[in-house]
Amino acid sequence: MKKLNLIIFSGSYEKIHYGLVTACASLSINIPTTFFFTMDAVLALTKIDSIPGWQNLPTECSKNKTAVDKDIEFSRMGLATFEELLESCIELDANFMICEMGIVSNGLNIANLRQDIKFKSGGLATFLKESQTDSTIIFI
Repeated sequence: MKKLNLIIFSGSYEKIHYGLVTACASLSINIPTTFFFTMDAVLALTKIDSIPGWQNLPTECSKNKTAVDKDIEFSRMGLATFEELLESCIELDANFMICEMGIVSNGLNIANLRQDIKFKSGGLATFLKESQTDSTIIFI
């Protein structure tokens, strides 16, 4: 595999967290990785009134816990937190694409996105065009 492309569609804290884990593993073994955040997953990369959007994501595996509760639980278990994984992806030079449709469908604009991430906006056609023929695409 020459490149890993992750389509992050789900708005679930656990699924996006695992997408970040997958990217960190890929990047750590020198496989270039690109994220394509779309639909409700875009909310994870917002920052409104200094509150990271991932903190308001619903959980799937822990019905009575918030995303913040789950993140604290992961930390106590010695697992990487959402912010640690995101920072690692940034430091390891992951590419981040934000789907224009995901932004519009959530009533957001570019100003709502985190400023610590270099985003490339575009649609699915742009993402697919930039994906190499011998790359792997994973849908989460």
